[in-house]
Amino acid sequence: MQTKIIGPKHAAIALVVAVCACSSAAPASEMQSNGAAANGGGSGAPQPSTGAPQSAASTPPMSRGAATEVARATTQAAGAQAVATGGAGAAGVTAASPDKSMAAAGAGGTPVAGSLAATTERPSVACNPADMLAEAENVPLDSISGSSNPAPIVPANGPFMPVVEHDPGLDTHTVYRPMVLEEEKKYPIVVWANGGCVKNGTMFARFLLEIASHGFVIVADGKPNGSGGGSLNTDGGPQTAAMDWMVAENERPCSKYYHKLETTKIAAMGQSCGGLMTLGASSDQRLTTVMIWNSGLFERDEKIYSGLHTPVAYIIGGPDDVAYPQAEDDYAAINNVPIFYGNNPVGHTGTYAQDNGGEFAQVGIAWLKWQLYGEMSATTSGMFLGADCGLCTDSKWTVQKKMLQ
Repeated sequence: MQTKIIGPKHAAIALVVAVCACSSAAPASEMQSNGAAANGGGSGAPQPSTGAPQSAASTPPMSRGAATEVARATTQAAGAQAVATGGAGAAGVTAASPDKSMAAAGAGGTPVAGSLAATTERPSVACNPADMLAEAENVPLDSISGSSNPAPIVPANGPFMPVVEHDPGLDTHTVYRPMVLEEEKKYPIVVWANGGCVKNGTMFARFLLEIASHGFVIVADGKPNGSGGGSLNTDGGPQTAAMDWMVAENERPCSKYYHKLETTKIAAMGQSCGGLMTLGASSDQRLTTVMIWNSGLFERDEKIYSGLHTPVAYIIGGPDDVAYPQAEDDYAAINNVPIFYGNNPVGHTGTYAQDNGGEFAQVGIAWLKWQLYGEMSATTSGMFLGADCGLCTDSKWTVQKKMLQ
């Protein structure tokens, strides 16, 4: 059920989100993915975990995972050609062995939704070339326009070099992912909705690239450099569609994502109007956690509140954020799940347009690593747990919590 939002007070958010973070052009020397194979192949490899920005000149030699991706793409192409020409022997591609899941546990009984449970390995199924679909199209960073920040997009800081793609399998969305999907790793999923409910999947490119570089596959609502949008409402359909597609791709033998996604670890996130969409999708039982950025319901909705079943984080821009009163009301009303409520007085547009998404991106990465990877450290769970949590002791932040230590 959708909650229709009308009235002049809502026009403020629609106007403010127009200056929200997007991304802008980058020269070829800075591009992380320009010319990289859309199927995860090419010469790129996971970045060294030094925290230093990546560049094409410093890309390390091809790893075993990268070589696997290249071989897989080459074999698929050969198989498809054999089928197209009526040749024999196009037996398809055997996918990589299923990954071994991480296992982690929370401390002190604190809910940790993302602790990766051990899973039973499933036998791989060969790809039938007749079932192959068109490959995703790489989106060069210098083709991304419309940012409030005119500076070039700088390389991401995480250990996995990210790419931006437009996949015909889900033509209405944009994908951010590690360029190389390693053979022995499963990647959690994030589904994202934009401010203004705008159908532009690259609107928050700086922010989402940074998160993807830490080992997440993100599906954002809207085509790359897309346009248009809807009225302010709680329609979570685009995020539900993204989850449906990702889960299906994880089981499709010809997919680059075949058995490489952790489909039991999914986060829904959105900014402003996208936060309303996220709340609309929040009852989906596939979700592991929900993050609401610069948003909140205009009117209390007990159906949405009672449908929450995962830990929730509200990250807001302080009293000057146009969504501040709504977020305050949501926090007061939500009493059935663990909730973290953090305010940093940066306003409604947050830090998304800053290089690498600014401080908000680092908060998002910490929460997602805790909730989806089960990481317990000072820079992940420690940012949110305890009276002396990282954000609790940061003078820029005001923090409130329920059902969290």
